[in-house]
Amino acid sequence: GSGPVAVGSVASAIKVVDHNITMALGWGRTLATAVMVAGASTTGTSAGAPAGGRYPCPTALQRGTSHSPLSPRATALSDFGVIVYGGTAGGVVAAVAASRAARAAGDTRPIALVNPTNHLGGMVSGGLGKTDGVASGGIADEFFQLVGGHSFPPGRAERVFDALAANASLVIFSNCTVNAVRKTGDGTVTSLVTTSGGELSAPVFIDASYEGDLMARAAVSYTVGRESNETYGEPIAGRLPVPPTWNCACNWKFGKINGVGSDGKPLPMIDSVENGAPPLAPLGPLGSNDSKVQAYNFRLCLTTDQSNWAEIPPPSQYDPTQWELLRRVATTVKGSLGLADFFSCSIVAPNKTDCNNGGGLGTDMVGGSWRWPDATYSQRAAIFQQHKDYTLGLFHFLKTDPSVPPSVANEMARHGLCADEYLDTGNWPHQLYVREARRMVGDFVFTMHDRVTNRSKSDSIAVGDYNIDGHMAQRVLLADGTVSDEGCLSGWGASSGVHLGDFEIPYRVMLPQRTQVPNLLVTAAVSSSHVGSGPLRLEPQYMNMGQAAGVAAVLVATGAANTVQSVNVTLLQSQLHTQGVRTQRES
Repeated sequence: GSGPVAVGSVASAIKVVDHNITMALGWGRTLATAVMVAGASTTGTSAGAPAGGRYPCPTALQRGTSHSPLSPRATALSDFGVIVYGGTAGGVVAAVAASRAARAAGDTRPIALVNPTNHLGGMVSGGLGKTDGVASGGIADEFFQLVGGHSFPPGRAERVFDALAANASLVIFSNCTVNAVRKTGDGTVTSLVTTSGGELSAPVFIDASYEGDLMARAAVSYTVGRESNETYGEPIAGRLPVPPTWNCACNWKFGKINGVGSDGKPLPMIDSVENGAPPLAPLGPLGSNDSKVQAYNFRLCLTTDQSNWAEIPPPSQYDPTQWELLRRVATTVKGSLGLADFFSCSIVAPNKTDCNNGGGLGTDMVGGSWRWPDATYSQRAAIFQQHKDYTLGLFHFLKTDPSVPPSVANEMARHGLCADEYLDTGNWPHQLYVREARRMVGDFVFTMHDRVTNRSKSDSIAVGDYNIDGHMAQRVLLADGTVSDEGCLSGWGASSGVHLGDFEIPYRVMLPQRTQVPNLLVTAAVSSSHVGSGPLRLEPQYMNMGQAAGVAAVLVATGAANTVQSVNVTLLQSQLHTQGVRTQRES
């Protein structure tokens, strides 16, 4: 039907955390009230845009400027104040911030959130329940207070995002992906065209997707992979030493394991060869640039509680010969082998975990991420399935392969999926951990130097505290026939004796070049180098950047600025301070 779908019941809202919540959100409405108003018409809603709630993605026959979102009488669904693309945590916060700022400015146009999935929260509701990084106030702090801290199960996080969106009366288009944009001669984006043929228009757009899909379709400059160490003068950029000269927790940790098969070729799960041997990629010279992307994985909510236990299924495709490298590891290491060598779990709720990669040959599918950033949606679906099959294959191997020590196999068999999580996706996360994809190239690029030495910024809109970080980019067969990983930046600061302190995030990281697009802000695929992206890619920072983008977008939409590049940063900072956002570092 054409009507909105309510976010949830009052009862489910109250269960958002493990204790009763009466904290008011945004405009003095409690969490229960937020859910009650979902789907209700907003007083003063502009003609041409639907009332707050959830809608299917519009199609070519579902365009209009009447009160019905399904009217075919005009070229696009219009009269939105701001359109946010991406239902990530940063996207939800951007849309909520825009809604609040618009109301404060007297702008009654609704805010649209175009969500490629039917879940809000991205990685935060997709398994990343043990959150690194600290938010610098604002709506991000509201979220963490409502969810009960920095450790939480995924379902609870999603319910909080649902309630925040409902309270802001957002118009949410679910399962809706961007196909193209329409632009004027000066680069202004006028509308977003969906893959289903619908069209949505607004004066300002925000791309909060991890991949920068709207940004790319708007012809904004971007890059994929790693710059050389000469591009921005970053000594740890480009191809890194093998093994790294610093202690990297996610790197290969099994010692010298022969990576050559009986046929003389590299074993499966090896991506590159030091001496070069097509069709595998060459390792590349030290410090050189390449298009290799750090590894992705799933952050898994597992349990050993039999009352909430769902069996981890075998992969849709399993070939034992593909796991020969791990078999050699298990045979060689034997007694010292434990589950923590493959995945590391943190408790996020009673008998629930957030499990991340544990090291070489862990849940990170090294090399599997290289094609994701510029892949089509169907190609990404296949890559998603490849990562799922890889992870299920790892678990299946650890449970069943004769080479695995019984203690490890028995411990693996005790673990199951949480039966009360991800009910519509077979208890499996709906979000792949896309740590990095496209990165915008703006007039300003955030690099290692902005994290290490130039940590204060006159246009700061948030504060971050995380270290330089990055997972493996490739698994390499070395000249001596043994295996190692390359690309891990995690641990560089501590191992190098560098005290980084906190740092300020400039407004400029969200801005396309002035000559390209004047009405688009980017909150995840921000303008940074590969090394510089590490401290910025934390979900609390994505949320803080989302809030700044939402406020800035309304300044443009209401005429306080002509372009996103000409926003009065002092005014923006003042509004953020009023909203409880800290923009100055302390150390």
